[in-house]
Amino acid sequence: MHYIKDWFLGIKHSAKGAIAPTIVAALIFFVTYRFFGVENSMIAPFATLSYLRFTRLNHNLDCMFKHVMIYIVMAVLAYVACINLPLCIIVNALGLFWIAYILIDEYQPNNYFASGMALMFFQLAPTEGFSGLGMRIGALAVSFVIIFLFVTIPMLLGLGKKKETLSEMIARGFVNCRKQLAMAESDPAAGILTPENIAERERLRNELDAINQQSCMEIYAYNRSAILPRGKTSWYCRFVLVFQVLNYLFITQNKEGHIEEARSLLDQFEEMFRTETPTADYKKLRVRVNRPDIRNFRLRFALRLVLIVTPCIAFAYQSGFDNAYWLVISVFFMMIPYSDETGTRVKQRITGTICGLVICFLLFTVFPGFNAHVVIMMIANFLIYSASGYGAMVSYITCSALAVQTVDIMLLPVLGERLLYTLIGAVIALLANRFVFPIRARKQMDFLEEMLGRIRYKLGLFSPEDPDADPDRTVYLLQSGGFVKKEKASRLDEECIHHQVDQLIIKSYLISYRLKTLNATLPPDEQVKDLETRKHRYMMFMASLLRRQFRRS
Repeated sequence: MHYIKDWFLGIKHSAKGAIAPTIVAALIFFVTYRFFGVENSMIAPFATLSYLRFTRLNHNLDCMFKHVMIYIVMAVLAYVACINLPLCIIVNALGLFWIAYILIDEYQPNNYFASGMALMFFQLAPTEGFSGLGMRIGALAVSFVIIFLFVTIPMLLGLGKKKETLSEMIARGFVNCRKQLAMAESDPAAGILTPENIAERERLRNELDAINQQSCMEIYAYNRSAILPRGKTSWYCRFVLVFQVLNYLFITQNKEGHIEEARSLLDQFEEMFRTETPTADYKKLRVRVNRPDIRNFRLRFALRLVLIVTPCIAFAYQSGFDNAYWLVISVFFMMIPYSDETGTRVKQRITGTICGLVICFLLFTVFPGFNAHVVIMMIANFLIYSASGYGAMVSYITCSALAVQTVDIMLLPVLGERLLYTLIGAVIALLANRFVFPIRARKQMDFLEEMLGRIRYKLGLFSPEDPDADPDRTVYLLQSGGFVKKEKASRLDEECIHHQVDQLIIKSYLISYRLKTLNATLPPDEQVKDLETRKHRYMMFMASLLRRQFRRS
């Protein structure tokens, strides 16, 4: 009974947030079904995933445009892939590699599902001729008009939870620094610190570090979704840097002149934040590492997807079986990047599918007919967006996916096919994640820590006062190719240097966040116990380098 109670409590807790995506999914389904044909009604699932992403962003218009363009590209690729078998293999291999190597978020690698769903769903229900492709693109456009309205209207009306802006995060950082400065200036008069004061200082330092981490994620999210090469957001990078230096100065406040230096730095940048208005001429940051490295999870995952999922798609295309693409979808969703998590994922997928099939058999037997199945689909969609676990979500997805497909056909054979393809997909995913370019969280952490060491080295080339630190006067750029010597100059261009330092610092925070996330996925006995201590030492060293820059500028 406690499982049922927990289920009801979970639904109750997340029900409010599930209402809007359920309405969006239903509207997209009915509009596309009515005006663009049943073959385009499958746009609803992945378009609603995009809607959920937009609601979490402060800067969603650029991201929305990018998503539309990505889905249009997927529609075109799917159209070409359905022409013949050779094109099916070539186009899907290219599309999957693009999704897993280019589109995937390097620091939050769970954003590739929607793009992959689009590529596969469009082949599951192919269009006929250029007119059919045009109808599909039109259906995408109308779907995103619906999404645009549901994103912007609540925002204009002030409905929903207000998201903290980057400017508000920085303002909180200055409030924190003022408190730390006040405590630092009162220490000599107090004579000796009390345990309460020590605890409060530690809390403020951790809070400032969290503000910096949050600000970096916001800056990264903006730069990732931005279309134009320049904008305002990168202007705020300077405050992330100054907060890091101020934390360093407060920790080392007993050293001569550090409190005065902190006060001067805080006054200068707080005045800048209060009086200056950023212009839209700051370069877009590039914090990805696109230089091919077989140790990088993106390249390994992309190669695995191409080698495993492409043959599955070719089988589905060539076999002509009605539901063969279910195998492709099962493999795609179970073959997640990290091998350590595959067993849990497969278990949840199989359990969720079996539960969903049982529910489908009961509901579809008692409530036959198209209208009843549509109602079941809408209820299942609501439960999908309110589910608290992957296994439960798969159960509801199974009901939603089969609701419309099982109206006029024999029920039991279809349910059996669904289970069979899920089991075959589970075997393929388990074998592939173990033997085909496996990605272990611990090894990826070693790779990321090596990246942090490279960032520290590059910052050392920018910062030391020794004129021999960079004897060739070489400007190091962290661009699409990674750390590359791009040009030589008689002197270092200050704007270029500041831009590169911004990129390196933001990237160091992103890598630290990813390390923490990966460490949490490991079993307790395999976790790096001193990860936070190592991160603190690293940030302190970086702050000491950045401090020299502020003293020179």
